[in-house]
Amino acid sequence: MKKLLCAFLSFFVVLFVAKAQTIDDYQRQQQAEINRLKISQQESIDNSKGDYLKYLSKRDIEWSDYLRKEWESFQVFAGNPVPEKPKPQLVPVCTLPIDTIPPTIPSAPSITPQESTEKPVVIPDTKPIAIKPQAQPEGNTNFLSSSFNYFGRACNVQYDPQIKTILLETVEKESIAKYWEQISTSSLLPTFNSLTQLNEEMNLNDYAFFGLNQEFASNIYPKETNTARLFTWFLMVQAGYGVRVGFQDDNIVLLLPTYQKLFENSYLSIDSTEYYIFPKTTRGKFHTYKQDYNSEMYKLDMRIPNNINFSGLKAERNLNFNYQHRDYTIQSFYDSDYIDFLKTYPFTDLKIYFDAAVSTHFQQSLIKNLKTYTQNMNEVNAVNFILNFVQKAFEYKTDEEQFGREKYFFAEELLYYPFSDCEDRSILFARLVKDILGMNVIGLEYKNHVATAVVFSSSITGDYFVFKNERYVISDPTYINAPVGMSMPQYKSESPVIIEINP
Repeated sequence: MKKLLCAFLSFFVVLFVAKAQTIDDYQRQQQAEINRLKISQQESIDNSKGDYLKYLSKRDIEWSDYLRKEWESFQVFAGNPVPEKPKPQLVPVCTLPIDTIPPTIPSAPSITPQESTEKPVVIPDTKPIAIKPQAQPEGNTNFLSSSFNYFGRACNVQYDPQIKTILLETVEKESIAKYWEQISTSSLLPTFNSLTQLNEEMNLNDYAFFGLNQEFASNIYPKETNTARLFTWFLMVQAGYGVRVGFQDDNIVLLLPTYQKLFENSYLSIDSTEYYIFPKTTRGKFHTYKQDYNSEMYKLDMRIPNNINFSGLKAERNLNFNYQHRDYTIQSFYDSDYIDFLKTYPFTDLKIYFDAAVSTHFQQSLIKNLKTYTQNMNEVNAVNFILNFVQKAFEYKTDEEQFGREKYFFAEELLYYPFSDCEDRSILFARLVKDILGMNVIGLEYKNHVATAVVFSSSITGDYFVFKNERYVISDPTYINAPVGMSMPQYKSESPVIIEINP
C-alpha cells in the first residue's frame, strides 16, 4: 500500500514539475515575443521618424529653392473700413424709473431679423500641431536660455547659440532663402519644446501665440528688426500657420492670413485671401510669394475661447449703481496684463468681442459678486438687476469722444476704461447674463446701435424677436432705466442683424 501511495505521489510531483516547466517555458516564450514586438515597433517608429526628418530636410531644401525664384509684386490695399455707427452724444433715458414700470409691457409685433451678409466663417476643428518635431544634431547640449517678459509673464526659451549668428544679409529673395536654409539646420527642438510649453501653460490663442514668437525673436535679435521678423515667420510656419513674409525696399513685413476679417490693417490680396500686413503700412507694393510651405497650413483664428494666463496682475474698480431705491457697490477686479494684451488686438468682427473669455479675476469678482444678489431672484428680476447694473454703473461716452475713432471693447475692458458706449455695454451684459444666469443671449446690430435680447423659460411680454424658434426678448443695456422687453422707440420697427453668441 505504501509503495502504491509513493508511486502515486511521485507521479503527481513529476506531473506538477512538468507542468510548472511548461508554464515557465510558455511565459518565457510570451515575454520573448513581447520583446520582439517592442523592438519591431521601436524600429518602425525610428524608421518613421527618420523618414519624416528626411522629408523635412528635403522639404526645407525644396522650399529654399522655391524662395529663390517665385516672388511677385502685390499692391497694398488700404485696411477694411471700420463699421462705424453714429451714436447719440447723450445716453437715452427711459422716462419712467424701472421700479414703476408695470410688469406687463405691451408687446411689439415680432420682427423678422436680418440674415448677416457676411459669409459664415469655417474654422477647422483641428488645430495646428503646436510645433512639429525637427532634426537635431546628436550630442549638442550647449543651449542658451532667452529670458523675457510677455505681458508680465516671465518666459524662458532654450535655443541654439548658432541661431544668433544667422542674420539676414540684404533685403532680397536670395538672402531670405539663404536665411531659411541656414536656420532650418540649427538645433531647434529645445526652442520648439519651450514655446509649446509656454503656449499650453498660458492658454494662448493664435494671435497671442504669434505675439509670443515675436517677443522671443526680438529678444534673440534685439538690433536686427528684419532678421527678427524672418525668425518669427520661420517659427510660425513650422508651427503650421500660413504666415508669409514680404519686402519693400529695405523693410521686411509679416503677412498674416486670418479666418476673421480685420479692420484698419492694410493687406495684400493673394488668390482671394487677405494677408494682413504687420507692422501696419499703407503704401506701395510688396514682393512676396504665392505658395505655402505645405498644403495643410492654417490661418490665424482671432477668437479668444479661453482665459489667457499672463502674470495675473490684479487691478480693482468698484462699481456703484442704484436699483429700486437701494444703493449697491460691486467690487470688481480685472487682469492688467490681459488689458495690455487686448490693447494690441487688431480691430475685428463684433462677434469675436461677444464670445471672448474673461480673466479669472473678472470671474471671481464681478461675476461672483453679482451672482450673490441674483441667486434668489426669478429670471425676470435677475436679468433686470444685471441690466440696470450695466445701464448705470458705467459712464456713457461715444468712441469718437473718448478715442477719436471707433473702438469695440472686450467685456473686461469696461472695467479699465472710464467710458463706454452701446456695443461695449451689450458685450458686457451678454457675458454677465450667460455666466451668471446661464441664459441664451444674442446681439442685435441695428444701423446705428447695438443691443441684446434674452431667452426666458416662461413667456413674458415686451418687444421680442423670434430666432431659430426661440423667443428673444429685447434687453437694452444703453437705454437707461428701461427693463427687459423695452426697445428704444426709434428701433422698435427696425429689423437688426443677429449676432449669435457661443454658449
